[in-house]
Amino acid sequence: MMKKYFLKGRTILILSVITLIFASCNTARIYENADFSYYISNHKTLAVIPPSVKVLPSKYETPEKRKNMEDIYPYTIQENMNSWFLKYHQLRAFHVKVQDIEKTNSTLKKIGYPNGEGKNMTFEELAQVLGVDALLLSDWTIEHYKNTGGGIAMLVMFPICPIVFIPTGIMALCTIQQRNNVVMKLIDGKTGDKIWQFDDNNISNYKKLCKTVPYFYWQ
Repeated sequence: MMKKYFLKGRTILILSVITLIFASCNTARIYENADFSYYISNHKTLAVIPPSVKVLPSKYETPEKRKNMEDIYPYTIQENMNSWFLKYHQLRAFHVKVQDIEKTNSTLKKIGYPNGEGKNMTFEELAQVLGVDALLLSDWTIEHYKNTGGGIAMLVMFPICPIVFIPTGIMALCTIQQRNNVVMKLIDGKTGDKIWQFDDNNISNYKKLCKTVPYFYWQ
């Protein structure tokens, strides 16, 4: 009898985990301006602006380490995204030219954007100074955590396939993981209008994130 209830409970847990996995696969929300296609077709150049990054407090890092992450991550994220866009442009899959980040960042530093004299510049003014048709801005909220619930669930499911679930469960319990909540906006340089926005609270892959930006020929 006890074995029967154990198997029933384990089945329910497995189904719950599977449901959560599928639910987390589709968390993105996308906005498109009514004149989205018109704007996109007229863009030739794009500048990737270093994102705003906030690292949420957690017991896994000190306040000083969080501050250091918030200073470094904007340029790491910008460089990773720029590299993917450049690669796709060279493959003739991405139809706008992405401005070199050294030029972008040196210009931003010169005009004091976003924390100096240029903090009140409009998007039109910023695009004009950079000499691009569009701006890609983003806000990142980063959380570090340990997936205790997921680890326990994996260990409970070990009879199904021990060689998979035991090491996966132990890794989930012991490894500090990172969850990225990203809001990415595409701004038209001539009008300052927001023409596209992508919002996802479960980003873990730069390549997949970059593929959402609507300048690919297959879109």
